[in-house]
Amino acid sequence: MKPIEDFMREFFKAHLDVELAWLAAYRPFRDRFLVDGYAPFDTAEFRRSCEEEKIISTERSGSTALVTTSTEYWHLQLRHRYHLQEKGESWIISEVEAFCNVCDGVGKFPEGTQCSRCKGTGWEVLAAQPIASHEPPPAVSSSVAEVSPTLDSPLEPGSGGGR
Repeated sequence: MKPIEDFMREFFKAHLDVELAWLAAYRPFRDRFLVDGYAPFDTAEFRRSCEEEKIISTERSGSTALVTTSTEYWHLQLRHRYHLQEKGESWIISEVEAFCNVCDGVGKFPEGTQCSRCKGTGWEVLAAQPIASHEPPPAVSSSVAEVSPTLDSPLEPGSGGGR
């Protein structure tokens, strides 16, 4: 069985590759429809945030595992939880959660009301396995798959534009 840490390192690398391809594919759209210099966020900072995501804990229970990671985007500390399931000799991600920055992970506010963002759990579900279907996701468009950006090619001089 592949070690969880090795699987997650492969995931981090593949996730960065997908995000960079998305940024490169976004450039023609931005150039055609948005004002010059439109940059909703700094691509260099986004790239750094993806590259520096680190595992802070792993918990394994039978054929499942929970991996908590940490990274920083600007000055915001981001934490994610990945729910893994065994798949053959490796792993597959069934759910991704983000630490709720609205209630600071407590699930409620000082006056006792439940956080509407995370529904009181302290974590917000970003992606989850469909309940009724186990079909694979649709194939990536060839126009996106053929893009191969480099880590040092921002969309704009300096910091660039992006998602």
